[in-house]
Amino acid sequence: MKRIVLLGGSLLLLFLAGAFALYLSACEDDWCMHFEWQKVRMTNNFEDCVARGFPVMESYPRQCRAGDKTFVEEIEERKNIVVTKPLPGEEVGFPLLIEGKASTFESTVNFRIRDADNSILLEHFTTAETEVLGELAPFHAEVSYPEPKGSSGFVEVFEASAEDGSDVSLVRIPVFFRPVNTQEVRIYFSNSREDPETLHCDVTYPTPRRIKSEEDPMRGAILELLEGPMGSEQQQGFFTSINPGVTLLDFTFVDGVATANFSTQMQFELGGSCRVSAIRSQITETLKQFPGVTEVVIAVEGESEGVLQP
Repeated sequence: MKRIVLLGGSLLLLFLAGAFALYLSACEDDWCMHFEWQKVRMTNNFEDCVARGFPVMESYPRQCRAGDKTFVEEIEERKNIVVTKPLPGEEVGFPLLIEGKASTFESTVNFRIRDADNSILLEHFTTAETEVLGELAPFHAEVSYPEPKGSSGFVEVFEASAEDGSDVSLVRIPVFFRPVNTQEVRIYFSNSREDPETLHCDVTYPTPRRIKSEEDPMRGAILELLEGPMGSEQQQGFFTSINPGVTLLDFTFVDGVATANFSTQMQFELGGSCRVSAIRSQITETLKQFPGVTEVVIAVEGESEGVLQP
C-alpha cells in the first residue's frame, strides 16, 4: 500500500513539475519575469533588454546585456529635411504645395521643380518656422510654376551649403503634373543686368508667371508680384524693392481705376526716392498691362494720400 502511495506521489510530482515548466515556457507576465533565466530567454531586442532592467553599457550606440546575449541599440539616422507633401508618385496641382519639417542653416529651405527632362522649371526657397534651433520645424510653400513639357517631373527640397552652395540633405520626389487651365500674366521687377548702375529707378522689366484661368488676372498678378522674384528669376538679374511680408488687403477695378490696398508693411522703413519710384513702377506697370486700366491707385490700410512718398 505504501509503495502505491509513494508511486502515486512521485507521478503527481512529475506531472506538476512538467506542467509548471510548460507554464513557464509560455508565460510572460511579471510573476514569471522574477525568474532571471526566464527574463533572459524572453529578451530578444534592445528595447526589451532595457525594459527588463538588464545593464546598459554607455557606448555609442548603447549596448544592453541579458545573460550571455548582447543587444545593440538601433540608431535612426537623423534627417535634416523631411518632406510630407508631395509624396512620391503623387499627382500635384497648381499652384504646387510643398510641406514638411526641416532643421537647416538660418531655417532656409530651398526647393526646385524639375521637368521630365530634368530641366529646372522653378527654383526658390521658404523658411522653416523655427522656435528652437536644431529642432525640426515645419515649412510650407505654395508656388506657381511654368508649364511643364511633360506630365511627369521632380520636386527637390534641400539645404544650400554655407561653404560652397552645394545641395545638402537633398530629398528628390518624383511627381506627376495634373492638367490645369492657366493664364499667363507679366510681373514687373527691377533688373540689375538691364540697369547695372541703377540709373533708371522708375523703369522695371517683365517676367512671365502662370495663374489659374479662373482667377482675376489683375489681383493674381499683384499676388505674384508680392511673392518676389523666384530663384531662377534672381539669376537673371530680377529683384524687388517691395518689403517682404506685404499682403494685399483689397483690390478693386472700377471705371478704369485699379486700386490696390496693401498692409502697413508696404511702407516699413522705406528710404530714398529711388526705392519708392521702383516700388511704384513695379505695381503700376504690373497693372497697366491689362486692357482698360487708365489709372493705378496705391493705398495702405485704405489710405492713398501720402503713400510711397520719399
